[in-house]
Amino acid sequence: MKYTKRFIVSFSLLIAITLPVLSQTTAVDDVIFKAVQDEMARTMVDLKFKDFKKPYFVEYIVEDADNLEIESKYGAILSSRRRNSRTLYTQLRVGDYDFDNVGTYAGGFKFPLPMAVDDDYDSLRRSVWFATDYAYKLAINQLAAREAAKEDGDGEEEEDEDVPSFSKATPVVSIEKTEKLEIDKAKWEKQVRDWSKILLNYPELRESSISFFVRHSNRYLINSEGTRIVKPRLLITLNVYAKAVTPDNLRLTPSRHIYAKEFDEFPSSESVDKTIKELAADLVAIRNAPQFNEKYIGPALFTDRAAIQLFHQLLSGNLERGGLAERLGRKVLPSFLSVTDD
Repeated sequence: MKYTKRFIVSFSLLIAITLPVLSQTTAVDDVIFKAVQDEMARTMVDLKFKDFKKPYFVEYIVEDADNLEIESKYGAILSSRRRNSRTLYTQLRVGDYDFDNVGTYAGGFKFPLPMAVDDDYDSLRRSVWFATDYAYKLAINQLAAREAAKEDGDGEEEEDEDVPSFSKATPVVSIEKTEKLEIDKAKWEKQVRDWSKILLNYPELRESSISFFVRHSNRYLINSEGTRIVKPRLLITLNVYAKAVTPDNLRLTPSRHIYAKEFDEFPSSESVDKTIKELAADLVAIRNAPQFNEKYIGPALFTDRAAIQLFHQLLSGNLERGGLAERLGRKVLPSFLSVTDD
């Protein structure tokens, strides 16, 4: 497997030590998939209140997550927990593709609901039923309000009548094998503890901590148009935080955030040790740097990460908000600024 490295302003790096194992199960026989699909089929056939329309579209997303969170300070574990969670997101539309309860301006409310973490078919299906019932009652009230506003010529209804509320999409079927995270919690606790001990060697630091997160999830997306997607996802994060205060009471709080999407290719634990030591050494050097008390007015040269951060904060955000794509051939910066990519 391959992974992609992504560097951000706050210094990103990929890491790992002992490789956990992801055990696979067959998604076709998955109890979550079956419970959601069965209740959706019942919804599309039977769900209808008297004098109200039936749903014409329903979509369910389930995030089945397994999380490991470890935090260490001053060479000791501050907290460590493993927790599972399942969350159901429901979108239901009443009316038709031309005019429905949502309209064209809104993306469709996805009602979140916690689900049982046990693989109990009846309990899971009841959660889907409850979420669907709530979403349907909300949708028929929304549709009635929109129809009344349209009939009365309410000024708030400014949508183009020629633009449909929703559009059909070609169904996508992509069912991957679901996975379960098997990880040695004790080994990672020891590793995080050892990393935090490194920062004890720098007495100039006022505060420091190491936090480690592993989030594995199996994501299900099923809708009434025929789309069926099951995809496992993994995210590993290590956060290194340190704080120092200069003699003139300036707080310095740099951090390094380390991300990975795979378990099979990581730098060694020594490489991570080096990264932490470099962060601490840089922070101490900045803290002890001589103060520049003279006033200076003149040009300034920004390089490397400082240049990236300056461009992002001062320039790119303004350009994005101003609609850069719509300003081709027009001036986007004042004449006293120039940007060169070398």
